[in-house]
Amino acid sequence: MNKAIFVLAILGFVIGIVTVSTEGESLTCLALYKEGGAAAVFQSPECPATWRLPAEHGSRRGGRCQSATRQGRRNHLEDRTFCTLDMRVPALGTNGIRDTSVGIVAVFDGHNGAEASEMASNLLLNYFTLHTSFLLDTTFSFLSNISKGLMLPNKSAHDHASQMPGNWDDKLGDYVLHIGRNEFTLSQIFNENFHLEILKESLLKAIDDIDAAFCKEASKYNFKSGSTATIVLIADNQILAANVGDSKSFLCSQIFQSPPEAKATLLRMYEKRRRDGASIRLKDVGDFKLAASEGLPHFVAKELTKDHHPDRVDERSRVEAAGGYVLEWGGVSRVNGHLAVSRSIGDLPFKSFGVISVPEVTDWQPLKANDSYLVATSDGVVDKLEPQDVCDLLWELHTHAPLKSQYSPSCSYSLADCIVDNALERGSMDNVAAVVVPFGLEHLHSEQQNYVGGQSGSENDNSIADKFGRLLVDVV
Repeated sequence: MNKAIFVLAILGFVIGIVTVSTEGESLTCLALYKEGGAAAVFQSPECPATWRLPAEHGSRRGGRCQSATRQGRRNHLEDRTFCTLDMRVPALGTNGIRDTSVGIVAVFDGHNGAEASEMASNLLLNYFTLHTSFLLDTTFSFLSNISKGLMLPNKSAHDHASQMPGNWDDKLGDYVLHIGRNEFTLSQIFNENFHLEILKESLLKAIDDIDAAFCKEASKYNFKSGSTATIVLIADNQILAANVGDSKSFLCSQIFQSPPEAKATLLRMYEKRRRDGASIRLKDVGDFKLAASEGLPHFVAKELTKDHHPDRVDERSRVEAAGGYVLEWGGVSRVNGHLAVSRSIGDLPFKSFGVISVPEVTDWQPLKANDSYLVATSDGVVDKLEPQDVCDLLWELHTHAPLKSQYSPSCSYSLADCIVDNALERGSMDNVAAVVVPFGLEHLHSEQQNYVGGQSGSENDNSIADKFGRLLVDVV
């Protein structure tokens, strides 16, 4: 089929859908959106609610989406989490329009009060869906205008294309859609991944609008609080991470380790447990020797985010260029001697000193078959459990590991609760928050059956920890 005929056919299909889906969007509402963003639309009674996209909210405990927060030893709980999966978004492709499932995972670590993290967690879904809806509307309207200008009454696509002077395909390339800082040609719009660019831009706009909305409230009510934000989008078996501050998101991915790698991993985990003073449950020594000698599957952490601390060279440069300074206090580098992060939502008193809310964003990357968990945490967790420690924990919980520790009772019903409780048990003094999304673990158990023995959990396990430690070193 000639490309021109095919595109015209798709445009006709799109126009039929857009006429139905956007008739409730008033010109006033569109103007408000272009001028004032999401906040202006929400505040106007003239804007209908047709932009709302249905979403399935995840559970706090078991299930596809698990979240947990703890106050810990702080006076107030300032961390917030958000997780929703299976939000339906229309995606435009070469075969027309299809629904795609979108998930959002987020952790907000508040400081100097919970106002910023509370507002961010409450506004994220609404602002993100609003921007997604309006950017899709902008795209469909763009296509509609092209279609109306090219198609003549009572003429088929083929008839009209044949009357166009010059190369019709080349003329289609002259049409450019502007979305944010990006430009898209028609061929790019009909690319199967165009909707992913819409989602990325919607997230960036949502974060910017959330920061603006909170700073307006902070100025009005003299709020001094701020919040980090780590947000992960999941769509079409791909993920994208956006980070503001020092919360983290990462994947726990399964790899098969060779015997030397397996021995090194088990020794590292054992030494970590001993340093933390954690109780250790021992498996049958024969099973351990077999596991170490034959190798075993294990989870490795793949970090998706980078921390924004003031001592990072590029972050320090921006702060100093804005008239701020970086001073170490209490062993931590701080903006103007106070703020421990160089990017955040809110923190209005530091905005003029180079503290920004612009996230650092990864490219969309495909999820692989061995990606078993997506995890997002606040820095209160990472203070005591590095990403690899979290992946070690998840590996132990869902496989017959040859080295197991005694864990919190919450580990039996929620992975997120298990993570935050273990961080507190290991001495975290901060609020702690975690969100966990399991991607499927059926393949893990079958690979473990060759060397798994019985379980042990006797009260005498700790008394032989030194003996086991020497054995572990000998085996390695």
